Amino acid sequence: MMLQSSSMALEPIPDRTVVLTFDDNVRSHLNFVAPLLKEKGFGATFFVTHKWMDDPENFLNWEEIAKLDQMGFEI
Repeated sequence: MMLQSSSMALEPIPDRTVVLTFDDNVRSHLNFVAPLLKEKGFGATFFVTHKWMDDPENFLNWEEIAKLDQMGFEI
């Protein structure tokens, strides 16, 4: 299998690759998931939406989503 992105040429994908994705900017992504992934040395992609941002108790706002980016995760 080959991977292509705008920033790199075709490169082989390493064997035993796992892709971790998280959807909908749930609060636990910043408070639990991201620190655990960093501790274990994993990367991940967080797919965010503005749909639930009016519920700050359960969902992240843009400032908090930026923290995930600053931690090195893909948004």
